[in-house]
Amino acid sequence: MMHRLTTMLSSTAEEASSLFNRYVDQKVIQIVKDYVQAYNDEENPELKYKWFMCALSNLPMGFEMWMTCDLTYLQLKTIYNQRKNHKLKEDWGSFCTWCEELPYFKELVSSDLS
Repeated sequence: MMHRLTTMLSSTAEEASSLFNRYVDQKVIQIVKDYVQAYNDEENPELKYKWFMCALSNLPMGFEMWMTCDLTYLQLKTIYNQRKNHKLKEDWGSFCTWCEELPYFKELVSSDLS
């Protein structure tokens, strides 16, 4: 994430805003974008580091990125069982629904589904 932050947030306003979930205040997004802009405009390495750390340290929890990973059904079963009743329903609820839609997932972990 950190190695792409300064290029992702220097894109257009709409593209940059799409990196945050709907609960992040636009003022917060603008603050982080201002730090990224200061980083990108800076020539002095020490000040460049300062602006980078300001941008990184002020990222809200609602900053979202995609990643890919390879998981086995056994790993998915473990994650599913740990998160199926998690209070962050928008995040883990979607993940659990996705797991349930995988081929043979229910059959492979049927004793653990409730």
